[in-house]
Amino acid sequence: MRVPLALAAALAILATAAAAKPPAPIDYTLTPQMQDGGLTALGVTLTLRANASGTTILDLPDESDGHRERWRFISDIVAEGASIREDGPTKRVLTSKPGARITVRYRVHSAYAQDPDGAEGNPYAGAVVRPTWFSGLGEFVFVEPEGQEHAPATFHWGALRKGWVAASDLDTAGKTLTVADVLNSTMLGGEDIKLYTRPIPGGELRVATRGAWSVSHAELVDDLAAVISAQRRFWGDGVGPYFVSAIPLHTAPDHISVGGTGRFAGFALYGTSNAKKTQLRRTLAHEHTHNWIPLRQGRFPDGDQEPSAYWYTEGFTDFYTDRTLLRSGIWTVQDFVGHLNEVLRSYDTSPVREAPASRIVSDFWTNPAIYALSYQRGYLLAFLWDSEMQLLADRTVSAER
Repeated sequence: MRVPLALAAALAILATAAAAKPPAPIDYTLTPQMQDGGLTALGVTLTLRANASGTTILDLPDESDGHRERWRFISDIVAEGASIREDGPTKRVLTSKPGARITVRYRVHSAYAQDPDGAEGNPYAGAVVRPTWFSGLGEFVFVEPEGQEHAPATFHWGALRKGWVAASDLDTAGKTLTVADVLNSTMLGGEDIKLYTRPIPGGELRVATRGAWSVSHAELVDDLAAVISAQRRFWGDGVGPYFVSAIPLHTAPDHISVGGTGRFAGFALYGTSNAKKTQLRRTLAHEHTHNWIPLRQGRFPDGDQEPSAYWYTEGFTDFYTDRTLLRSGIWTVQDFVGHLNEVLRSYDTSPVREAPASRIVSDFWTNPAIYALSYQRGYLLAFLWDSEMQLLADRTVSAER
C-alpha cells in the first residue's frame, strides 16, 4: 500500500519530534533519616535513565576547597534496575538495559562529630549532620552521573519530622534545574530553623538560619536584603529568587570567624556569634558579588589550577564589594578608606609579597599568607585599573570641552 505524500511527511515530522524529545530529568530526593529520636544521616534517592550503552557511571563527592575524599561519608549505595559495582572509591558503575529506569539510594554521614568550630574555618570537609539539624553544599551530598553535568534535573524534599524546617536554593530556582545546579546548591534544615523572606529587586529573598548571631535574625535578614538590593541595582542585573543559608559556628574564645561561598541561586554564610555587624555585611556583599564575578564574567581553570584565577575571582570581587557598599550608602567613605588602608598595609607587610603565581596554586589552602595574597593582588590591581579608567574618562571629558 502506498502512503500518501502528505501523510508520509506528517509521519516523518512526528518521528523527528519524538527523536528530539528532551531527556527525562534526573531526580534527586533528600530525606533526613532519624534514629532513636535524633538525626543520623541524610538519605538520597536518585532516579535516572541509563545511558544508551547500558553503562552509567556515578561520580561520588570527592575534592574541592582544599578537602579530599568526601566519598568517605557516603555509604549503603544500592541500585534498582541495574547492577552496581565499585570502580575505585570515587566511582560506581551501573550496568543495565539501555535507557532503563534506575533508582539509586545511599546515605550521607556527618563530616563533623561536633558542631563546626569557627577556629577551624568554614565547614567544607563535608555535610554537617547533627542530632537536631543539618547543613551542606550540593557537592558534599549528591552524586553526579558522569558526563551529565548539564542534564535537566529536579529536586524534592522527602518526609520531614513534625516541626522540622528544611530549605535550599533548589526550592527557589524559578527555572529548570541542571545537575550542575544541584551540585552547586546549599541547604539547611532542623528543628530550630527559622525561615524569613524579604522583597528584593526582581524577586524574593529567603533566609534560613538558626542559633545566635551578633545581631538579631531580623537585622541580619534586613542587612542581607539591603546588600542584595544595592548590588542588583549597581550591576543593572539580577532577576529571580535568592536564598541564603546562615549557619552559625561554635565560638572559640578570642576568635572571630566570618565566611561564605556563593551558590547557583544563593550563598552559604558562616560565622561565629561574636562576628561584628560590619564583618557580616562585608561578607554578605562579597558572596553576593560572586553572582557576577565570576558567574557572569570569566571562568575557573580546571582542577588544581583553580587558585591561579583567584586574583580575579576573589580580588576583583573584593574590590567591587567595597565599591557597591560605598555607592549604596551601606558603607561610609571612612569605611571604604579604612578597608583600603588595611589591604595596603597587609600587602606591604606580607612575608610572601614577592611569591610567584605558582606558589598560589601549590600553597593556597595550606598557607594563610599565600591565601590572602590572591585577594590583595587582585583588589589592588582592580583599584589601580579603575583609577586609571577614571583619569582617562576625565581627560576625555576635558578634551571634548
